[in-house]
Amino acid sequence: MGIVAHKKITSKQIDILLDIAWSELVKLKANSRCEYCGSPSNLQSHHIHTRKKKSTRWHIENGVCLCEDHHVYSPEFSAHRTEKEFMEWLENDRGEAFITDLERLSNATLKLFIHEKQELLDQLNTKIKLLK
Repeated sequence: MGIVAHKKITSKQIDILLDIAWSELVKLKANSRCEYCGSPSNLQSHHIHTRKKKSTRWHIENGVCLCEDHHVYSPEFSAHRTEKEFMEWLENDRGEAFITDLERLSNATLKLFIHEKQELLDQLNTKIKLLK
């Protein structure tokens, strides 16, 4: 019987796993319903601040669970098509302090090492198990 070599996981692979866990947790925190209309169908997780900002990319408070219409498609209200209305709704829903604190956090510089990403992934997965 030979020795089995374990392939090391790359930072990019952990990023993908973090994205998946983050998305699932955002939906679970919203009780698997669109936070705008309450629909349980075609749910997606929306980043309030772009996922390019590492300081908030996997921060659960930076996520909103929306149906696909209110995330992308509806010309009357969607996070991507009517961004001003979305941000007004979000401020009414979560409060001005929430918006200010999240903005401040999103502007911070953050570099995570692979072991820190793994710790974050473990934390997200633990929260997912608790909410299921």
